[in-house]
Amino acid sequence: MVPTHFMQHNSILDTFKQSPESFDHYTHYYTSKLFGLLWALALSRRIDREKFSVVLASPGLCKSELFRHVRSAPTDILANCFARSCDEGARMIMIASVQELAENSEPSYYSQGSLVPVSRFSSSAEGLLCQDRLWQEVASTLVQVDPDFEAYLQLAC
Repeated sequence: MVPTHFMQHNSILDTFKQSPESFDHYTHYYTSKLFGLLWALALSRRIDREKFSVVLASPGLCKSELFRHVRSAPTDILANCFARSCDEGARMIMIASVQELAENSEPSYYSQGSLVPVSRFSSSAEGLLCQDRLWQEVASTLVQVDPDFEAYLQLAC
């Protein structure tokens, strides 16, 4: 299971509020991936699966500027040897969307062009609690940006 230290904050999104001195790029990167998965699963529980499919796709390691401020010789060597171009990464996302249309309406996670199971944590009881809390926090932010957010979501049901 994943340690859910972020559940101890008043706000799950506060996990990302850190001083620049204590900021850990890698932890934030992986936490953002987990939050993306949890939010997508929460969304999939709130829409009509007969009308819509929720697909989360990770293209894998791509040669981009995402870690431009976290450079080291070993990571540069790995990226040069194993990373795909951003165009190839975009293709991985397109593959996921096309395969999903052909296969089912269950929420799916694709990594590097292949369907993979979601983590045990994300579908556990604790994961469901995290999904719901994260959903509420993101939704409350979106309602501040666009008060009709929840109305749009109702159209998807």
